[in-house]
Amino acid sequence: MQLSPEILDLIEKYKSLPLSEIALKLQRYPIDIRAVVLDQIHGVQKAKEKLPTYFQTKEIIYPPKLNLEQCSSEQTATYKANLIEGKSLIDLTGGFGVDCWAFSKRFEQVYYVEQNEGLVDMVSHNFEKLKSHNIQTYKDNAQNFLENFTQTVDWIYLDPARRDSQNKAVAQIRETEPNIIEMMSLIFQKTDNILLKTSPMFDIGQALEQLNFVQKVWVISVENECKEVLYWLKKENISKQQEVEIEAINIISEQIIHSFKSTKSNEENALMMYSDPQKYLYEPNASIMKAGFFKNIAQRFELSKLHPNTHIYTSDILKKDFPGRIFEVVEVLRGNTALKEIQKCLPLKKANITTRNYPLTVEQIRKQTKIQEGGSQWVLGMTLPDDSKALILAKRILV
Repeated sequence: MQLSPEILDLIEKYKSLPLSEIALKLQRYPIDIRAVVLDQIHGVQKAKEKLPTYFQTKEIIYPPKLNLEQCSSEQTATYKANLIEGKSLIDLTGGFGVDCWAFSKRFEQVYYVEQNEGLVDMVSHNFEKLKSHNIQTYKDNAQNFLENFTQTVDWIYLDPARRDSQNKAVAQIRETEPNIIEMMSLIFQKTDNILLKTSPMFDIGQALEQLNFVQKVWVISVENECKEVLYWLKKENISKQQEVEIEAINIISEQIIHSFKSTKSNEENALMMYSDPQKYLYEPNASIMKAGFFKNIAQRFELSKLHPNTHIYTSDILKKDFPGRIFEVVEVLRGNTALKEIQKCLPLKKANITTRNYPLTVEQIRKQTKIQEGGSQWVLGMTLPDDSKALILAKRILV
């Protein structure tokens, strides 16, 4: 697959402009050229942050918006590739190939498998431009490829489609395509290790019930936004579901990565204390929340919880290494008058607002108090140990 010199020139000329402005400038060109140029410039602009190596590489071809939105970012793909090692790997759900490209830096031989012919041609072209010469590409579906593959590899990676034939999001692993539960026996004929990527929307406990042989789970967030959940399935592994290690990871930057490890068993057995707001409040990062370590995180950092259903913690001693946001309490306003009192505390009528287990939404609080977004102050809507509701005025602590 190649882009014509004319299209490459137009991409280079207009790639820094808004898409709406580009569409006007391209009106004199045929509709097929306009469509290609707009798709490619959208890809270039998206790649600048999401896929910087792709952005910096000349003549990369980008897929339609949906494929680009669904692919891993370079940051998560690289982190994921560094979790495993070996000589050979099959990516059974190749897509736009970002994960496969990242794996190729860790493995001597990588096999890219994708049933969409257009994507295969595009990705083969891109791998050449990226100088990823240790990747072999195949147009095939996962089942057929494995049935005809005569070798064994160290790892097989899958990122199954999470939408059905009507493009509706599916709710659990057994509904994805390809269906790893149905294919697991075949996959384990070709490898001892499977790395499965799933949506952060899937319930981890339910996934552990549906999958066998889970050795470890990684919950990965980037700057406190949960991006994906990974399951390592090891052939003939007999670990109990409650004892599987789950690692909650929040990638802040290349230098700062917060990690918190535990198990469902430890979570169930952790002791929990409750308290009214003390000097400091703590909100766990998105990966810890997704992993469900609501008691474990409190026990590990010697914190009290505000309420069984309020996943905010408190202490009088600052815990600087807490993996999440930290606030210093300025004032606690309780009862029916809290909305009026908070306005008096904010003469500039500006604050960042968040709620946890509180009857009003952020939008409803703003509407009733006329508080605008912004400023350095925070208003936290919470339910306290005695089930009373409170608005807590606080300031964020950056450590």
